[in-house]
Amino acid sequence: MDRMACVELPAFPLQLLLKRHPDWAGRPVAVVDRDKPQGMILWVNEHARACRIRTGMRYGAGLSLARTLHAGEVPPAEVDRGVAALADRLRRFSPDVEPSRDEPGIFWLNASGLSHLYASPRRWADAIVGAVEACGLRGTIAVGFTRFGTYAIARTATVAMVGTAGTGTAGTETALSGTGRPTGAAGAGAAVARGRSVMVLRDAAAERVLAGEAPLERLGLDPGLRDSLQKLGIETVRAFLRLPPAGIRRRFGPDAERLHRLAAGDLWVPLQPLRVRDPLVARHGFDDPETDVSRLLFAVKRLLNRVLALIAARSEMLGALTLHLRLDRATAKSEQIRPAAPTLDAVQLLGLVRLRLEALALDSGVVELRVTARAVRTAAAQQGLFVERPPRDPAAANRALARVRAEFGDDAVVRARLAEAHLPEAQFAWEPLESAPWPVPPPRPAAASRSTSAPRPAAGDIARRPLVRRIHARPIPLPPRPRHEPDGWLLRGGETGHVEDLAGPYLVTGGWWRSAVQREYYFARMRDGDLLWIYYDRPRRRWCWQGRVE
Repeated sequence: MDRMACVELPAFPLQLLLKRHPDWAGRPVAVVDRDKPQGMILWVNEHARACRIRTGMRYGAGLSLARTLHAGEVPPAEVDRGVAALADRLRRFSPDVEPSRDEPGIFWLNASGLSHLYASPRRWADAIVGAVEACGLRGTIAVGFTRFGTYAIARTATVAMVGTAGTGTAGTETALSGTGRPTGAAGAGAAVARGRSVMVLRDAAAERVLAGEAPLERLGLDPGLRDSLQKLGIETVRAFLRLPPAGIRRRFGPDAERLHRLAAGDLWVPLQPLRVRDPLVARHGFDDPETDVSRLLFAVKRLLNRVLALIAARSEMLGALTLHLRLDRATAKSEQIRPAAPTLDAVQLLGLVRLRLEALALDSGVVELRVTARAVRTAAAQQGLFVERPPRDPAAANRALARVRAEFGDDAVVRARLAEAHLPEAQFAWEPLESAPWPVPPPRPAAASRSTSAPRPAAGDIARRPLVRRIHARPIPLPPRPRHEPDGWLLRGGETGHVEDLAGPYLVTGGWWRSAVQREYYFARMRDGDLLWIYYDRPRRRWCWQGRVE
């Protein structure tokens, strides 16, 4: 009979947070969705649970129960990276590894056909637990025969995450719960091999007995379904299986019906392991340290053609190219090159590589060149009957920006992003275009975003140009305003004349949390028609130029 194993890392986001902050061991710790007083608590350790802190509370409410409560955010991207890293490590013990899509920290492994590599399933399971602990994490494993059986036993084997000092890097400890002893004919000693975070089922009958004793509250059920079943006195899988299958969907919903079919063995879901693809890497070693850009480019061309052939065989496109340069007597360098859009055009890619290599200042010669590609799957585009030539070609603009980034670096092309801040100069920030939507999104005029029910604009509104407020990154100091102004206030040394009209003030106050801010904003209309945006900083007694209106 084929064997299957389930590995569980209980409270996986909490373990990642404790691994990030090992000094929090032995203290109440919680994972929140936002690191603010109104943030929701998602995971807690045993010390926080002892202080009556529960999931679903607000962070501020938890602090009122324990002043030493430590909390932090664990972004989904960090959880995904942790799951991917563990899947790669577990793949050393089984070629078929399936991480759970709904519960991070749950992995199913194919445990069949490993008798020639390990003396027993117990040795294999102990090696997996040791590999997990080497990552600074704690986990349990159940080796059985079915997906649901191993999952229920692994979840039941976990008692709590105890944040105590001296229990590893993550500051956690995993114990086995008292799940009782199987009462089948084979007996517990002959059916189950227990150990440190390891449970090995020797036959399917023992697995059914232990899975039936699993509490429903440990199976990650919906809280509403869990509470409804507890009102009926149904707290274990065995009691849940006694319910008539015909009325479960009508009374409890499709999720309860699926769980019932999985527990009863009527629904069989095969193992769906992750697909492992060979890395798109090509290497070239030089006999002598190479500094000539032309010869380096020729070596990149040979490696690039080899990588593009592999990508084309997968029916994919190249999304990014990374050059790893190992130097003779200097630190290795890595340069990433991204085309404007995923492509297989070697000429376009080599042009970007040439711009990047010519801009590099190598301290010594290159002794090894390694090219790594990232392939992406793109949707097939249908060709039109007629070739449209718009006055502005967005693809050409994206290619031009890609050449600028290749020559001057990724930080050369940025875009403005609105930010939540108090002062005008802090209400925007510059971010690289690689973290923004790429390629450049097309412009959307204001007329296109109007509702169809809005009234039609008048002819004068169409000809009226919108005002644009240009803000300086740092306010520019201005000369003080004289008491007597016979010729008017000269803001910029008389280049544009004096101030003819001053509209304001518009007060902006605040900053009590750092330094007091009290500004009086004015719109100054100059003699030449310019409209400047200035303010008077009252605590510092100075005038500054914030921007202009065009």
